[in-house]
Amino acid sequence: MIITDTHKAIKIITASGLPDAQAEAVVNAINEHGAELVTKDHLDMRLKSELKDLETRLTIRMIVILALFTAVIKWL
Repeated sequence: MIITDTHKAIKIITASGLPDAQAEAVVNAINEHGAELVTKDHLDMRLKSELKDLETRLTIRMIVILALFTAVIKWL
C-alpha cells in the first residue's frame, strides 16, 4: 500500500489530532514499508492454503489407517 497523495493523508491524520510531525512520520512509514503490510486477503489466502494442506495430510492418514485396519482384520 502506497499513499500517492501524502499531503492529503497528512491533513486527514492531523485533523484527527496528531501533530504534523507524527502525521508525516506515519505517512512516510506507510510509504516505505507499505508493501510489507499484510492484508486480510493475504491472510485468507494463506489460511485456505494451510487448510487444504491439512485436509490432504489427514486424508492420507485416514487411508493408511483404513488399509492397516483392513489388513489386520484379514490377518485375524
